[in-house]
Amino acid sequence: MGCGNSQEQKKDQDKKYDGKGQDLAGKQKFISDVGAVIMHIEERKQQTALLLSFVPIQPANSFNGLSLVYYVIRTGQVYAIEYTDAELEELKTTAAVTFGWSAIFKSIASDFMKNKAKVTVTPESVVVNVEVASVKDKNTQKISFKLPAVPTVGSVEKFKYVTEPLARVVLKKRQQTEEREREIKYSRMQSLMVVHDASMGKHKAVVDRVMKIIVPLREESARHAKSSSELSAKIASHERKIKALQRTKEQNPLDAMYEKGGARSYLHLPFAEEHVPKEHTPAELQADTTLDYVGALFPYPPEMTLEQAVARPPTDPRLVSFYEKAPKDVVEPMLMVFSRLDSWDMSVFELEKATHHNALFYVTYAMLYKLNLVNHFKLDDAILRNFLAAVQSGYHPNPYHNSTHAADVAQINYYIMTQGGLVDKCKLSKEELLAGVLAGAIHDYDHPGFNNNFHTRTNAYLSTLYNDRSILENHHCACVYEMLRMPKYNIFAHFTEEQKREVRDTMLEMVLSTDMGNHGRIFQQFRRRLSDRPDWAATKDDIRLALAISIKMADISNCGRPSKLYLEWAKNIASEFYIQGDAEAKLCLSISPFMDRSKDKQEFPKGQISFMNFIVIPMFEAITEFLPPMEFCLKHCTENKEYWQALDA
Repeated sequence: MGCGNSQEQKKDQDKKYDGKGQDLAGKQKFISDVGAVIMHIEERKQQTALLLSFVPIQPANSFNGLSLVYYVIRTGQVYAIEYTDAELEELKTTAAVTFGWSAIFKSIASDFMKNKAKVTVTPESVVVNVEVASVKDKNTQKISFKLPAVPTVGSVEKFKYVTEPLARVVLKKRQQTEEREREIKYSRMQSLMVVHDASMGKHKAVVDRVMKIIVPLREESARHAKSSSELSAKIASHERKIKALQRTKEQNPLDAMYEKGGARSYLHLPFAEEHVPKEHTPAELQADTTLDYVGALFPYPPEMTLEQAVARPPTDPRLVSFYEKAPKDVVEPMLMVFSRLDSWDMSVFELEKATHHNALFYVTYAMLYKLNLVNHFKLDDAILRNFLAAVQSGYHPNPYHNSTHAADVAQINYYIMTQGGLVDKCKLSKEELLAGVLAGAIHDYDHPGFNNNFHTRTNAYLSTLYNDRSILENHHCACVYEMLRMPKYNIFAHFTEEQKREVRDTMLEMVLSTDMGNHGRIFQQFRRRLSDRPDWAATKDDIRLALAISIKMADISNCGRPSKLYLEWAKNIASEFYIQGDAEAKLCLSISPFMDRSKDKQEFPKGQISFMNFIVIPMFEAITEFLPPMEFCLKHCTENKEYWQALDA
């Protein structure tokens, strides 16, 4: 009777697996749907191996069974076995496993993915033991698989047993991720629609209630406005008559200032602190023996490093003469800072202290000489000193947008161009390199400490002058170029017209790009160009886009600097923000985001985190893709963001 049952069961099995029956329960769910289950094994003697279980690809109209593969990565040795579903049934019976196939396949997947499967390796075979568990039974049962060594492992065997199942896993993961993302987006959209509908209903009720109060007030306001307009027209008419009687044509004092050129003492805004520029006299500049030493020091011999050239006492007789005449309380600490001129962590705060608050003047002068631009263009040193002194004196004593910030941006922009690799990437000409150095130095010239938005909201003179388009950035460029019209400042006087145009166009492109109002457009243009052809030296447009990105990164580089430098700049920008916020409050304007002094501890950390997440980090990531040597700055940015996150926690 028992023998008869066995033969009958064998017939049932043969019928079941002839290609027309059902697959074993759980195999698709736990094995096929994930592509393959994989166990990573660390062996002795520094060998690693992969243990894989997957459903092999079978010819049409036949059942898929199960394959187990053990692959030694270092030697390429493969142990493998393939079971049909019928053979799996026999193995289950032999192992005396009474649990269903769903529990067996679930246990195989679980043990593989959790590295719990027991593996015994010999030269001839590999034995894999799996603990089979069931939710219906607390006891476990064991099932073993013996994998013989594959005698010859060629490309076909390696593809069949390793490459193809791994590729299947990758494809499954990708498909699952895309489906999950679509579901998340759809659910999020539905949630937002519900929230928006509720919000609209609530706001409509508020509007209906408030409009009953606003409408009468609006009508009364219109009457007063009409009356005020009529009075203003009468006053304007009388003023015109008075001016006609005086028979004089007065010039706006601001326009007169522009014609004269040079640093200005007027107030852009009533709330801005008055700034009276104080330039060094030409005699003082020419008598500065520290500058004589810096000019003679650069460029140094190619066999020397920057530290050797700057930090060691000079031996050249000409350098010794200049060094002995220079004041030691300036030249020695200044040279210590300049030994870091080619470094990302050079501190302009230390340079300010060493040079008695002349960091912008000295660092720009040093960079021009170090890059051999003074000699190449035969720049008149006396006029160069006049020009740099006038540029520095034109910066207001704002907490942040001051000459120290300009010196910092100039040095970081120089770093990106040189150490960051931009010079080689774009094959910069000497004219473009000169424009790059000068753009960093002048990029915030005559900044009043209040941003473009404040000028627009208060209808300030400069917003009218520049039609609310990159107000301050246009102003920085215009002021400097008006100053360059004067012979004592005109370092470009002997340039050809082509050179003048090249330098001017490059400087304008770079400085105007620092307007954060245009950040999205410029950054998207850069991202699109990154995915295009690799040659960045092919056109002027590409080169100027790269230089614009360089100065933009330098302008917001504080977030990617060492924490000691970053926190000093963060303190300064906060002070400037709150001065503008105070002015907005006095004018009964809504206070700009992150500029409310009373919300310092709550808003400022969030503002810095948001600025890093949405502006700095995406830009630094793109710069790193463009210039791989700049990758390190992302680590500083992450550390600085974690500082604010810890405070905000």
